[in-house]
Amino acid sequence: MTAQISLSGDIYSHCKLTLKHSVTAPIEIFQDDQVYDVADKMPRPVGGQDGWEEYLAENLNYPTAALKTKIEGVVYVVFILEKDGRTSNVKAMRSIGAGCEEEAKRLVEGSPKWTPGMNNGEPVRVRMRIPIRFHLPN
Repeated sequence: MTAQISLSGDIYSHCKLTLKHSVTAPIEIFQDDQVYDVADKMPRPVGGQDGWEEYLAENLNYPTAALKTKIEGVVYVVFILEKDGRTSNVKAMRSIGAGCEEEAKRLVEGSPKWTPGMNNGEPVRVRMRIPIRFHLPN
């Protein structure tokens, strides 16, 4: 861009000032790290809901403190399901105590890779919220 400035007045009558300014902006490639709460196609655990329940049944270790104090209930876990199907940022939103929160987080962190969420045919990061139920054995 070129701008020409004319200055008026006795002392400026012989001056001519030309400013040259070029603007270059780097092209940035943004990696989509956005976390969605809803995707066109939501993530799924291996084997769907049945596979998830089977995984929990085979891998849940009822905490000793919860067994001794007869604690039952639901721990709600929130996490991010990454584009490659692994879980990250696992946190308990609501706990029932006695070690159940830690066990619920361990289960989610150690789960097999999920089928990732998809938007417009591309994998995306999705925030998931799931309940993990603790029922005392009969």
